[in-house]
Amino acid sequence: MSNLTNQGNIVQDLGEQVLQKMQHLTGDGLLGASGDGANQLATGIHGTANAVRDTTHQVGNHVTNYGDDMTHMDAQYGNQIAGG
Repeated sequence: MSNLTNQGNIVQDLGEQVLQKMQHLTGDGLLGASGDGANQLATGIHGTANAVRDTTHQVGNHVTNYGDDMTHMDAQYGNQIAGG
């Protein structure tokens, strides 16, 4: 889980760096009409970062639920399985 979280943070950090560079260029008027492209890029980067965070959260919930289910199964049937 921590690896997924770290990867999500890396995606977001890289995206923010790209956005800062694009804003610097468009803010200086060097790209003119490309400002719309920068806005579209920003939307895409933020969407991707949010999707990574949401996916990590959902995977975490599934892993937790699976672990809880297995703990419950072990508590309920472990003795029978062990021959008790």
